[in-house]
Amino acid sequence: MVRSKELRAKIGNVQKNIQHLNHDPSEATIPQERGQSRITSYELQFIKISKFPYKTNSIPTKKHIVIVGIGGNIGDTKRRFQKLFYYFKKDPFLDIIQTSSVLKNPPFGYINQPDFYNAIVVLKTNLTPLKLLRHLLKIEKKFKRRREFKNSPRTLDIDIIFYDKITYKKSELTLPHPKYKERNSVLMPLSEILKSNKTLFSMYKQVRIKQQKEQIR
Repeated sequence: MVRSKELRAKIGNVQKNIQHLNHDPSEATIPQERGQSRITSYELQFIKISKFPYKTNSIPTKKHIVIVGIGGNIGDTKRRFQKLFYYFKKDPFLDIIQTSSVLKNPPFGYINQPDFYNAIVVLKTNLTPLKLLRHLLKIEKKFKRRREFKNSPRTLDIDIIFYDKITYKKSELTLPHPKYKERNSVLMPLSEILKSNKTLFSMYKQVRIKQQKEQIR
């Protein structure tokens, strides 16, 4: 577990990196999520566990790059992340490329619940976005996903954050994830990944430019 001084330094670096990624000073601080008191560095902890972080040495055979966010706060979430890693590893539809450290962070929305653990996982797949979504929902069920109401405690969430450079909006799925820029639980592990992966950094910038152009229209 990262000590408080090291954590503050790491959060400072993440903030600078987010500012660089977005080219927007308003996004240079850790976002305050709705229904949540102001987040301090003491409430955020980067934790390293087996396979988090991880980067493959193998050459992936699949063509589409996907960034997913995982999270949960019921039971032994860190152990569940490790089991999910090995499940992804054996999944014929997925190649696991990289994972971030695990971020422990306060709940949002409904705050009377345990802290959450979140991480980013980079995958490659040949599935289309909607087929991938359905496949990940099946995986959530295999891990006994439980979420009783909005922002309630949950066993496991798997959210698609980015799929290649695609911007996409359908009733079932929006890409990139519509709320990723509001959530430190995504931005902080994502920033850690992007700093170490030039391909993903380039993809991220191109998606951001595409989004900005679409907003202008």
